[in-house]
Amino acid sequence: MIRGSWYKSDLPPSARGILWNSILSSLWCGDSILIWKQRPGKDKLPPGIDQPLKLRFFHSMLIATMISGKILEKLGICSDLSLLRIVLDGIPPWRDSKLLIKDLKVDEVPLRIYQPKWPPTGKRRGILYFHGGAGTFGSIRAFERICRYIAKKCNSVVVSVGYRLAPEHPYPGQYFDCLNATLYFMRNLEEYHVDPALIIISGDSCGANFATVICQILLNKRDVPKVRAQVLLYPGLQGLDFHLPSYQQNASVPILFRKLVIYFCFRYLNKEQSILEDVLQNCHVPESMKQKYKKWISADIIADEFKIRGYVPQKSTSYKPEVHEAIKELLAITFSPLLAEDSIICQLPESYIVTCEFDVLRDDGLLYKKRLEDNGVQVTWYHSEIFVAGFILLVMGAINFDFSNSEIPPGVNQPVKLRIIHIILISRAVVGKILENIGICSQVSFVRYMQGRKTLGVDPKLFIKDLWFEKVPVRIYQPKVPSASQRRGVMFFHGGGWVFGSLETHEKLCRSIARGSESVVVSVGYRLAPEHKYPAAYEDCLNATIHFMKNTEHYGVDPANIIVCGDSAGGNLAAAVSQTLAGRSDLPRLRAQILIYPALQALDFNLPSYQQNCGVPLLFRERAAFYMLQYLNGDASNLEEVLEGSHIPIDIKLNYRKWVSPDNIPEKFKVRGYKPHVLLDCTTEVYETVKRFCEPNLCPLLAEDAIVHQLPESFILTCEYDVLRDDGLLYKKRLEDNGVRVTWYHLEDGFHGIINSFNMVLLVIFTASFILAIMGTIQSEYSNFSIPPGVNHPGKFQIVRASVISTSAMLSGEDQTGAAAKGEGRGERLWSRLNPANTKPGCPARPRSGRGKAGAGSPSRQPAWRGVWQPPPRRPAAAGCPRGGRPPLSRALLPLFEQREILEKTRVCSRIGFTRYVRSGTKLGPAPQLSLGDARFGRLPVRVYRPRAPSAGLRTGAIFFHGGGWLCCSIGRAGRVVPPRPSAAVRCRRYLLEAGGVILPRKLSALGEALLPVLRGGGRAEGKRDEGRYRLAPEHKYPAAYEDCLNATIHFMKNTEHYGVDPANVIVCGDSAGSNLAAAVSQTLAGRSDLPRLRAQILIYPGLQALDFNLPSYQQNCGVPLLFRERAAFYMLQYLNGNASNLEEVLEGSHIPIDIKLNYRKWVSPDNIPEKFKIRGYKPHVLLDCTTEVYETVKRFCEPNLCPLLAEDALIQQLPESFILTCEYDVLRDDGLLYRKRWEDNGVRVTRYHLEDAFHGITSLFDYSGLLFPAGERGLDRIAVFRQRIPKFKDKRHTPGPSKMNPSGTQVPCSPPARLKRQRQPESPSLSPSAGRGDERLTERP
Repeated sequence: MIRGSWYKSDLPPSARGILWNSILSSLWCGDSILIWKQRPGKDKLPPGIDQPLKLRFFHSMLIATMISGKILEKLGICSDLSLLRIVLDGIPPWRDSKLLIKDLKVDEVPLRIYQPKWPPTGKRRGILYFHGGAGTFGSIRAFERICRYIAKKCNSVVVSVGYRLAPEHPYPGQYFDCLNATLYFMRNLEEYHVDPALIIISGDSCGANFATVICQILLNKRDVPKVRAQVLLYPGLQGLDFHLPSYQQNASVPILFRKLVIYFCFRYLNKEQSILEDVLQNCHVPESMKQKYKKWISADIIADEFKIRGYVPQKSTSYKPEVHEAIKELLAITFSPLLAEDSIICQLPESYIVTCEFDVLRDDGLLYKKRLEDNGVQVTWYHSEIFVAGFILLVMGAINFDFSNSEIPPGVNQPVKLRIIHIILISRAVVGKILENIGICSQVSFVRYMQGRKTLGVDPKLFIKDLWFEKVPVRIYQPKVPSASQRRGVMFFHGGGWVFGSLETHEKLCRSIARGSESVVVSVGYRLAPEHKYPAAYEDCLNATIHFMKNTEHYGVDPANIIVCGDSAGGNLAAAVSQTLAGRSDLPRLRAQILIYPALQALDFNLPSYQQNCGVPLLFRERAAFYMLQYLNGDASNLEEVLEGSHIPIDIKLNYRKWVSPDNIPEKFKVRGYKPHVLLDCTTEVYETVKRFCEPNLCPLLAEDAIVHQLPESFILTCEYDVLRDDGLLYKKRLEDNGVRVTWYHLEDGFHGIINSFNMVLLVIFTASFILAIMGTIQSEYSNFSIPPGVNHPGKFQIVRASVISTSAMLSGEDQTGAAAKGEGRGERLWSRLNPANTKPGCPARPRSGRGKAGAGSPSRQPAWRGVWQPPPRRPAAAGCPRGGRPPLSRALLPLFEQREILEKTRVCSRIGFTRYVRSGTKLGPAPQLSLGDARFGRLPVRVYRPRAPSAGLRTGAIFFHGGGWLCCSIGRAGRVVPPRPSAAVRCRRYLLEAGGVILPRKLSALGEALLPVLRGGGRAEGKRDEGRYRLAPEHKYPAAYEDCLNATIHFMKNTEHYGVDPANVIVCGDSAGSNLAAAVSQTLAGRSDLPRLRAQILIYPGLQALDFNLPSYQQNCGVPLLFRERAAFYMLQYLNGNASNLEEVLEGSHIPIDIKLNYRKWVSPDNIPEKFKIRGYKPHVLLDCTTEVYETVKRFCEPNLCPLLAEDALIQQLPESFILTCEYDVLRDDGLLYRKRWEDNGVRVTRYHLEDAFHGITSLFDYSGLLFPAGERGLDRIAVFRQRIPKFKDKRHTPGPSKMNPSGTQVPCSPPARLKRQRQPESPSLSPSAGRGDERLTERP
């Protein structure tokens, strides 16, 4: 308000500044100006910081409060700290219904105690929390929400200590307050039902300093319990050196500046601010003290990874004794606990330390961590690189662990979902381990809690009731539908390795069984290991079953129709209970047992399935043995001996070899890499700890035959990719050998846990991942990819490109490119694949030209631009930018998916597989003007499109080969038709294909009244067995795709009468890689006398050669989406042999010997390209020779069936009339131009249409998800017109008819009928709005 009254006056700026500063000077003392200098705008936010806008807001509020406090203090209203304390206390939270909250005072120190209301199963842990606030502000009210959260989340008693604040209560009174509160609590633990062995002391910032000092002081207290752990959140622990790396790097990072650290230290110690600058320069520390503590406080001790962000070692400064005397408290042990002696440090309890990358106090925590570790104290350290990045780091670590340690075989069902489930389980385990290390709860307890959190709603078809059977909790599911007779009863024992699982985890499965079989299902909540060891779980299941069998009448169950059932460990318990009850005459006989991938033995963990599936989620081989040991005695110390088989004496193994042996496994289950295991003997000590493994109640596979032959009818389910598979197979054999009826079902594509995962909701996770991918790739799109100014609809083009890249970026980096051999890092390798125009792209976003004035260095957008354009130069990486210049969001995504190991381990979840899967799911609506039918041409599935309108004669037939780089693409399953325009019967039918959003238009069929059989393409989508395809690379290498297309074409030409097609009017057509196949098929059929002659071929931006990837179009458009130069070469290599290790040689042209290049130079040469196509920055390429090794791998590039441009003239002369479409901004442009020249030179009739504002894939994107590309529609119109015109030359199939030459010298064939010409009158070069976009027009025949 003061400023607003004069700021708009006529005072000159200099006078305003003087007046404003004078007002400030009159109000503030010197230390206030320090605060003013740190106002918003003077701070620096690093690029990697989390939630920068929220941080800016909070920082602005903090600074405004401090400034306002200074003003109010000068006016005598209140002190500055009083206002700051009021503001930071915030709005009090609502009353919490789950906590008992009690306030009390101990020696004038206020305490607030938070106790959970629910009754404890035992004594709780106690947590003392000392809040931060530099000892001068903060309160128990300000940290209310944090303490409530800890109390509820950790099921603990939390004591928040409201120590008295400085400067009203001088230092070191705060330490005494914290100490007195701690002693009071530790001496009254019984009152709060707290376990004295589970006391944790914690704090944040200066509160962490108090916690550290209190822990050190309590080491000498023998009359109180020992502290279990200390938790230090970004602690401030020393006042010796304010030039450590973090103090320099984060000197201006909100919320705590380096100067503010010293300022608040002075306020806390009640010292004058005049020597602040001297302390900032470390002039307060004597040289002798620096040398003494250099072993503990020095930048040399900090890891180098924390110094790369602009750290400069401090120059030596002179010591000032007067400064030391004034502020010597900074160097006291109570203020700087980092200076404590090793004799004290070594006695400290287990510690958990949290540090933040963008925090001035970061290095205090790092130095204390090192001191603790050097003294043998167990430390758990968590470092957040962005303030609130815990969850992201956790997920990244879980994903990295999953991809590094697990292996999903190619045949597994739903591999992507399996990965996600496994990552979720790993994340739970990691969080549980952290909580266990800091003493909050055990890892097992946390995982159980997370597993049981999800509860289902009321089931309208079931009565569900919780009861107790003989002290065992059970849950009963009874159908509500009345039954005419007694129902069957099912005793269900859940899985979970005897350690996890509960009534809640298998709730959905039990409900499904009860509803589906109309049975009464009893789920048993048996006691879990390691708290309750064997035979606790077995006894609970047995007692619950006996109780149920004795009281079946209460539940309307037929006592002769009771089944025991279980999965995994539950299968073990079901088998053991079934064996125990087999000889009981006082109980009804069990009707059956259902064992779902059961664990039945612990003698041999080297059976074939244990070897083959040792790394397959969700159950690893090591985990299986670990769980068995936990169930046995809660001790996994002998895990290694159990895994290698040295835990059981050889004589005992040989005794049981008749039942537990690889020899009893069918041979078909051993083909997947099984190696026989050598028998090892064991020591007596190891055997004594695990000898109960030989008890049938623990390992039912070892039961005697006398027991086994009494067992009821059995059902056993096994999974191919499960370590427990062979346990089920061996038990199946034992049951059959003893005359027990067995029904066995084997899931060839199943994994352990698949039954309980039958309905897991993963869509949300996948959607979130997809959104992150889109966000990251849109950012990378605008930063790294080049869109020429003349391209058609660049804004829409950006959107399409981003969607294409995001789909690919989610689950992969690059396939096997062999770039590692070239010395590239994985990150650079992937990023160079995404941005081949710039091998190491810059990080900052490219200025978006074309909106307003063109900025410097950015091309301006001109109408009808025809000048020279080159991609914008690479910009240098900005400060804080990740290596390789990745955008920040992409940095969070790409490291997870770029590593080659991920692609090798996931295989079916590779970029290609995932893209095929996603794209194949798109469906279009019905097509009222077309009849669609699926058929087979030989072994190849095709889709046939017929116009529903009757035809007076035979129709034209068209064989279409889709594009997709020979790697991906598929057709849709239904269609959508847009209402007809005046000039056309139907507008288009779209089929979404793979390879960057390729769309198959139906316009070719509808407008030309043609029959269009389309080869079904694209990789087989996971879980959709009816999907067909012509074979795709890299699984099926050249010439697989060519042979499929040729065979399908021959089959169609031999059976045209079945489809009402004129055999003299068959056309082959394709786009991109499909054009390559169409050209090769056309050449092959040109000399066939036993088949009708092809009427025409239509090639849409074809890729026709692999000799020279340095032609003008490859250079000019190397970085233009949707097809990069590098990507074009990569696809060709994948099609050739599935190996892109020679990609660099192919790109530079050193893969073909010079003599061969010179031999083909008459056909493949820049000299054959018209000069007008070279003006856009083309530079002639020097011919390079190659090595024999490289040439041997790619020599088939010279075969015409792979590169049709290299066919001999004798073959070219026989080709049918041709149409070729090329795009100016397409790397494959020159392939089409060179092939067109070869046709013309050999007398083949050619119609060419060149789109001057188009890019690769434009005809497929003419209406991509509502984004209309007029250039693509123009291309489709030209194809349709060409198709309609063909029947007029039915009897002159190869003889060139009358034609015209357009001004560019291109031969123009005869036009469609006059009626069509009248509808297209605006296309006159002088009147058409698209004049200049295409370089020729179809005109009426004279």
